Amino acid sequence: MNSGLLFEYGEALVFSGEYEEALKLFEPLARIIPSDNRQYLTAVQIIVDALRRSGKREEAVARLNEALKGQDVSESMPLLYTLASTYEEMQQFDKAIDTYEEALKPF
Repeated sequence: MNSGLLFEYGEALVFSGEYEEALKLFEPLARIIPSDNRQYLTAVQIIVDALRRSGKREEAVARLNEALKGQDVSESMPLLYTLASTYEEMQQFDKAIDTYEEALKPF
């Protein structure tokens, strides 16, 4: 199966409110895709989007922190941005600022 098509399908599931279906499809994928693979980061982004939209922000933060361990900041910038945005949604502004500052360090 074309992985690009699969990821587009996952995003469509999330946008249509089919969060559990997206999680059911992408959680197992994220476990088997090597974490140094770009597709891993895309799978995590879909998982986190589903969690955030379903109101499970603390789970989303935990998943993001787990996924970001050992990642190159330049490769994982979208996940860092998502983490900071999630902290903002949770009104944890100090953590959001710390996350943005961490993302800006390489620049």
